[in-house]
Amino acid sequence: MKTISQSLLILFVLVSQLAADNFEWIRVSDDGKELVQSETETPFVPWGSIYGHEGDGKRDDWPGSEFGDKHFVPLIALERKERNRPDVARLWLQTLVAAICKHDKRHLIAVGIVPWSLDRPGPTSGFVPQKIADDLDFITMHIHPEQGKVDEAIETVKGFASVGMPVVVEETFVLMCGTEELEDFIDRSRAHATGWIGFYWGQTPNESRPSKTIPEAITLSWLELFQKKTSEIAIQPFLSNGVTAHRGNSGEFPENTIPAFESGIAVGADWIELDILRSKDGQLVVIHDTTTKRVGDQNLVVAESSFEQLSRVDVATDFRRQTGKTVEEYSPQRIPLLKDVLLLVMKQNRTRVSIQPKVDCVADAVGLIKELKAEQWVGFNDGNLSYMAEVKRLNRDIPVFWDRAANTDINEDIRIARQHGFEALVLYHSGVTSEKVRKIKAAGIEAGAWTVNDEATMTHLLDAGIERLYTDHPRAYRTLKMKRGQKEN
Repeated sequence: MKTISQSLLILFVLVSQLAADNFEWIRVSDDGKELVQSETETPFVPWGSIYGHEGDGKRDDWPGSEFGDKHFVPLIALERKERNRPDVARLWLQTLVAAICKHDKRHLIAVGIVPWSLDRPGPTSGFVPQKIADDLDFITMHIHPEQGKVDEAIETVKGFASVGMPVVVEETFVLMCGTEELEDFIDRSRAHATGWIGFYWGQTPNESRPSKTIPEAITLSWLELFQKKTSEIAIQPFLSNGVTAHRGNSGEFPENTIPAFESGIAVGADWIELDILRSKDGQLVVIHDTTTKRVGDQNLVVAESSFEQLSRVDVATDFRRQTGKTVEEYSPQRIPLLKDVLLLVMKQNRTRVSIQPKVDCVADAVGLIKELKAEQWVGFNDGNLSYMAEVKRLNRDIPVFWDRAANTDINEDIRIARQHGFEALVLYHSGVTSEKVRKIKAAGIEAGAWTVNDEATMTHLLDAGIERLYTDHPRAYRTLKMKRGQKEN
């Protein structure tokens, strides 16, 4: 007999950093119903498979019957000492939680619980959710829906969710039902659970084809279902909160630099915005002005300088001067290539980048986007109608935010925007009125304003119905929106 290394009752720590440099810490949402990323407050969905590798050695002291030559239920106490099962379970749990928190106070803690743990007649593990919830951050459960009994499985999940904490189905599988019923269970349990995890035996779907045994075929059916559901469940849609980080989070970092863009993503802006020019050697570089004088420690004309020459300019110079920071506090920064920023943004799927061409380079930019297969991560913005129309001519699916002046003819702008299929009209903030906003929305176009950095103006524009603001302070703007109770998507 073999013993499986992952027991049914297993205390585990949820590690959110799938890639430490790109992911945030996970916490429980304010309403206690789901797991969210700590900085952006975007949903985090545990979704995947655990490799259930086997260990060697015979054991004869495991309670419960074996299944498939394996035992899944370990002992947690050798003697009950007249204690009831829930008391034993809670004491065991409190002991381990205290030991973990002594060394690690940041990770979330949960315990995998079998489905017969609810406070109902019949056998119980003692891990009654209502009696152990106070010692946990969220609830995880094991459940394998039985053929023809999906309704019962859903009721069990609802019983766990009644505790009022996030519930993760930590182990499920096509063990006692087929893939169609398991898919039905996953879909219907989404109203009560916030994550689903299965297991496999170390072989990928390709390695499992063709299946040579019934167990291999069963495992393959789960893996194929997992692949099918991944984009629907685990991959969250792009944010849509109306927060455009102007030149990145340029209120906290030097404008149009990689740190500014990284921060714009981290604070949860649904779009970061940048400017592009073309260098002497044809590179698309990210900078607003035609020279480096304002932001840098050298005065170079971008169009007359090679990228190598431009990359020697410290474009954090003005930021340090404006903020009184030292080089030690804000290290020198270099002008990035558009390609560098696109590759950065493509590492995640919550924030997109809006490109503002400052010269006639739309075709080059769209060509680069196509080469990188970055279409879904990009948009364009500018007031130049010729440039924006060219974007739509080259790719109708790329969003366009058409920037307009304060005294623009809004009726004519709406006509042109609809003619070209522009997604948004972004007015200079001083020209925004409730009537203009009403007309823009009535035309099915998003109403935006640029560039707003003080709370009073932000509040005024939100009251006028503006849906999108360009700002150097995306963190402050998101905070204001949340204070106003405006729900983000």
